[in-house]
Amino acid sequence: MPGESFNSEFPPSRVVFAYEEEAEAQYNLGYRYHMGEGLTQDYGEAMKWYRKAAERGFALAEYNVGCMYARGEGVEPDPAAAVNWYHKAASQGNARAQFSLGLAHESGIGVRRDYAEAMRWYREATDGGDAAAPNNLGRMFEDGRGVPQDLAEAVYWFRRGAELGNAIAQFNLGRMYENGRGVARDYATAMKWYAKSADQGVAEAQFNCGTMHYVGRGVPPNLAEAYRCFKLAASRFPDAQADQRRSAATNRDLVAAQLASAKSVDTIGTARAESSDTGPSR
Repeated sequence: MPGESFNSEFPPSRVVFAYEEEAEAQYNLGYRYHMGEGLTQDYGEAMKWYRKAAERGFALAEYNVGCMYARGEGVEPDPAAAVNWYHKAASQGNARAQFSLGLAHESGIGVRRDYAEAMRWYREATDGGDAAAPNNLGRMFEDGRGVPQDLAEAVYWFRRGAELGNAIAQFNLGRMYENGRGVARDYATAMKWYAKSADQGVAEAQFNCGTMHYVGRGVPPNLAEAYRCFKLAASRFPDAQADQRRSAATNRDLVAAQLASAKSVDTIGTARAESSDTGPSR
């Protein structure tokens, strides 16, 4: 049976637009089920609507279908299927899908490990504006993974990510400046990037800020700020980093004791000064 012709009052361009608009609506419904926004969270329903939109070529839906296969949300985990859907979205220029393909090729999950392919996708994602991809490029250059080790190139990519606001790239750039890796050692610049990362909740950056404030590296010594940073870090490290969490808590308590001691000394000194100024009562 031959296909029906387009209505002359509804030209093909309008039909395509309506088709895409419907796919977007399907994606949005999937998203609401996925996130529980205005609807009871239901991964199965989210996957159903994402797939409907994805099968119409809607890139965001293709990417989210990939994510759900990767995490096993609404379906059995299937890394290879995740990679397949990431490819579909990446081919349409979706930067998050391109980044996810980079991760897959770097880790060898769902696809054969291939560092050259990982770097290619990270570069594509970076060109598309993804802030995490340049950080991963920086790591690969720092570690010499798939490329000869090049610390200056690592700094370049960490800076790209840091300037895009990626918190991990900011931490890594601070680390490179603190240790003089690929760049001249500069404690003040290290502290600047650690602080930006710490403000975004990165526990390692909060810990390092505490250390820098405590010893006066890049900033004047400041026990109160050191205590604040160690306290934040102790509350942010996850169970998987229990040793770092204990170190942060230990440092927090040591600084708290020093602050209490300093306060006592100041109180005694103030009392003595006041006594000396007024003289003994007659």
